[in-house]
Amino acid sequence: MKKIVYILLLLTFESVAQNNINSLRLWELMSKSGAINIGGHYRELKVSETALINAYDNSFLIAGFKLNTKSSIFHPNFLVLDLNAEYNPGTNKGNYLVSPDHAERLFNNKLNIRASFLEQKPMNISTYFYLNQNYANREYVNSTKTDSKQWGAKYSFRNRVAPINVSYSSGKWEQQEVETGRTIKNKQTNFQSTITKSFFSTDSHDLGFSYSDYFNENPNLTEITNKIEKVYLNNNIVFDANNNYSYRSSISNFHQKGTYSLNRFIVRENISLNLPKRFKFTGNYNFQKNEQGEQQSNQNIVSVALDHQLFASLRTGVFFNNNNTKRNVYDEYNRQGGIKFDYVKKIPKGLLNLSFITTKKQQYLDSEPGELRIFDEVHVLADNEIVLLNRAFVDPSTVIVKDETGTIIYDINFDYVLVEIGDFLEIQRIPGGQIINNTTLNIDYTIILNGSFKFDSDYYYFSSSVSFFKRLIQIYFNTSNQNYSNIEITDVITLNRFNQTTYGGRLEIGIFKAGIEFNNYQSNIIPYSRQKYFFQLNGKIKSKVMFSLNGNFTDMHLTNTDLNQIYSNVTGKVTYRMNNKSQLQLNLGYRKQEGQQIDLDLLTVKSEFTTAYRKLFFKLGFEMYKRIYVRTETLYKGAYFQIERRF
Repeated sequence: MKKIVYILLLLTFESVAQNNINSLRLWELMSKSGAINIGGHYRELKVSETALINAYDNSFLIAGFKLNTKSSIFHPNFLVLDLNAEYNPGTNKGNYLVSPDHAERLFNNKLNIRASFLEQKPMNISTYFYLNQNYANREYVNSTKTDSKQWGAKYSFRNRVAPINVSYSSGKWEQQEVETGRTIKNKQTNFQSTITKSFFSTDSHDLGFSYSDYFNENPNLTEITNKIEKVYLNNNIVFDANNNYSYRSSISNFHQKGTYSLNRFIVRENISLNLPKRFKFTGNYNFQKNEQGEQQSNQNIVSVALDHQLFASLRTGVFFNNNNTKRNVYDEYNRQGGIKFDYVKKIPKGLLNLSFITTKKQQYLDSEPGELRIFDEVHVLADNEIVLLNRAFVDPSTVIVKDETGTIIYDINFDYVLVEIGDFLEIQRIPGGQIINNTTLNIDYTIILNGSFKFDSDYYYFSSSVSFFKRLIQIYFNTSNQNYSNIEITDVITLNRFNQTTYGGRLEIGIFKAGIEFNNYQSNIIPYSRQKYFFQLNGKIKSKVMFSLNGNFTDMHLTNTDLNQIYSNVTGKVTYRMNNKSQLQLNLGYRKQEGQQIDLDLLTVKSEFTTAYRKLFFKLGFEMYKRIYVRTETLYKGAYFQIERRF
């Protein structure tokens, strides 16, 4: 450590970089930057669970370097090498290592190498190798250590006849969760090639092939492997110079084998016509053939729409679509038509917006009683939102929740929970799990089909808003309703009849914004009432002080179970610039959740002072968080410093 300190002091003097690039040389350094640093941390952690209390402390010194270089071999147009490296070894005394996200950057280690061959030429090749190790903290609930390795290459041939791109990538990562003890392993290999062709200036065609090999080992030591081959052809044709008449086409064949086998053939056709008198016609045809397990299905969807723009204020339209699905276990028919309009009008000191849509849908299912497997149903899990699986009568033991690739399988009661709501299932993410907020998921499950049914559904939606004084004040009101008629065999299905009303307002005065919203959802499945409040304050005092304060509060009451789910969050940040090289920053945060298996009470504080002298940069900070999650209380305190010499 003494040697490192001496080196840092010597490096406070300016150094001269060589920046001349000869036209031809065996090796030439084009640019370089980096840093050498030393630092230290002291941490205390206290975990209280029922009558058990565990206390930990940890102190350590760490030193490291960062290096970024770009160099050429023979000539910059022949071979360019990019190197990004970071290494942070240290001494550790204690039995506690993991801390919040912002402190763990001192522990990140990486080695990234990239080589570009003939980068400026029509035919070029690039290769890369990335090696990374990092620590993170998921929502201050679960700490993770991730080791990853990636490598690959890309070949590109730019030409006027048919440009070609070929790429290969392979990688693997292993993630360990400190709090849960779970270990998750993933491997992935991808190969992709694309040829692009244009016959005229108004068309383009892409022919591609891809192959992917996925491997996942979940905490239960269950191995999942999927090998995917995909061939696709995309066409885009514009028939006139003003882009009034266009045609798009996409044809793909998807073959997956392994743990979850799947064959899928998809055709998508679209035509768009800008007609006289401000009319616009769009037509779509989609065909999809699926083979998954013992189930086969053919789906045909035809949709048409005709829109009309009257001046700049009124847009009206009519639409119709027909969706027929034939499976080996049932046939389903859906027909839907409707009308819509959007109206925008300037009023004294403001703007008026009106929107309306109404649809009528006929749905018919012809089936014998039995079981049906639903594959890859897409849902987005978001806090403050209720997410139900689309079908009723779900067997909870058959639910499988996956990521978008279908490789990572999430664990129930660790990453998500299932809640029975009448004949339906609700899915909720668990804070600190693998599913982050607003994640898109694919879900498989099995339902019980009781037989055939037939019904019509009527739906309408109306929204209105008015704003005054350049959006200083905005008030809005929305309402929607769904009902059913001509019902046959009512005892085998659960139909969601609902009436929803949403209204609220927003106020924006300079650096301050605030709003309130009320939502009343009356449904025979999951009725609720919800209130939302938010505020934002962002500004600065001269050039010395910058500040921001953001908060939101949501109170959702589930009527049928008489339960409340509360989400509240407040964050604040103040930055005081003493001079061009010194500043003091304070970050505060408070988050509270109350509800079924989501209880969380979290307070976070961080203060950091930074300054610089010549090429030396100094950092001194304090951080603390107090977390109460599912009857476990955690109190963390830490202080750290860092001295860095950049070049």
